[in-house]
Amino acid sequence: MKFYFTAVILLVVSVCIGQNVKGYYVTVNGTRTEGYYKPANFFNENNLYFSTSDTGTEYKKIDPALITEYGAGNDGVFKKYTVNLDDSKLMGTDVGNKKMPVWVSRTVFLNVVVSGEASLYSYLSDKGTKFFYEVADKNIGVNQLVYKQYMVDQSNIGENNQFRQQLFNDVNCDSSGVSKFANLKYNQSDLEKIFTRYNTCKGGKEGTTELKVSASQRAKFAFTVLAGVVNENITTTNPRYPGAKDNKVVFTGGLESSFTLPSEKISFFFKLLYQDMSSTSTVNYASTSRASTEIYTINASLVNAYLGPRYNFHIGKQHTVYANAAFRLFLPFGTSSHQHITTNDLGTVSYSDKVSLKEQFLYSLGVGYMFGGKYGIEVNYDAPTKLKGADLSTIKLNTVAVNLRYKLF
Repeated sequence: MKFYFTAVILLVVSVCIGQNVKGYYVTVNGTRTEGYYKPANFFNENNLYFSTSDTGTEYKKIDPALITEYGAGNDGVFKKYTVNLDDSKLMGTDVGNKKMPVWVSRTVFLNVVVSGEASLYSYLSDKGTKFFYEVADKNIGVNQLVYKQYMVDQSNIGENNQFRQQLFNDVNCDSSGVSKFANLKYNQSDLEKIFTRYNTCKGGKEGTTELKVSASQRAKFAFTVLAGVVNENITTTNPRYPGAKDNKVVFTGGLESSFTLPSEKISFFFKLLYQDMSSTSTVNYASTSRASTEIYTINASLVNAYLGPRYNFHIGKQHTVYANAAFRLFLPFGTSSHQHITTNDLGTVSYSDKVSLKEQFLYSLGVGYMFGGKYGIEVNYDAPTKLKGADLSTIKLNTVAVNLRYKLF
């Protein structure tokens, strides 16, 4: 059981890691190249691997010295600037006692948080996330918004909130009073609002990225109904008596919600399916002195809950073939029983035993086909379920399901 669970988790991690990221970069001579990045921390320009193929092969490392800009999916746009950067630690108990910034000149890649007449940038460093800004009509260049904590004495920490004055002076389109800036926090949420308001006031359109993501490249949620049939193969064994087998086809149905990543190759899904598990198997056997009957009965229904990744193979615009693996929670509702009946010269002896069925954690594998993104069919194989029944009986359930799919949205 632990092996199956670990295998599913590793599969989820591996497909997440394997997701290439659509993006671009611009060289120092102005050439723009479109393609795909290997998944990475895109705030670290020293660890970028790029391919012009979407197959996830032939990645080449990008030399930061040779580019001026790059964009990576929904992680945004990064532009190179030479700026004066405060080399102080932003906050904490070891910030030192200097109130004023310690300026150093650095060439860095800044993440575009808001672009427009006034642009906001962020820079991640080991000394904290620092923000920079630029205002087109003021010709002031790219400057850091100054904030830092410092030790006033051994027990008190002060704050240099110069960034509020900078914003009041330079990003104040409607001549708002000081009060609108007095309580600003040095975080992306508060700063974004100021720059968005300024750009709107100027009649421009602000954005959080310059990398345009089309509707087909956004992550998607979907809700799907399923109905189908399950072939149930139930085998009951008992250490003291002959076992029995029952094979039947039952109906199943349920719901699925899924989340598809922007590349549309990888999805994650959660599915609930209901099916009947009732069964009665009878075994008759005899010897020279007696006749016996074993009756194995299951009075139960069950819910299967599935959680896992799915890989989609797109064939043109209308056809998709997929394969998935899932962590499966098997939830039976009901009981199993075993009745033993023996008849001999002295009469008939009968006894029975009954126990409740318990949940299990297993795995499941499946393949499917979707047409037009709306209609589909899938085949699922569930790992065999072993349940302890009555009188030391063991119930083994093997199932293969065929489901029709209809995506609601």
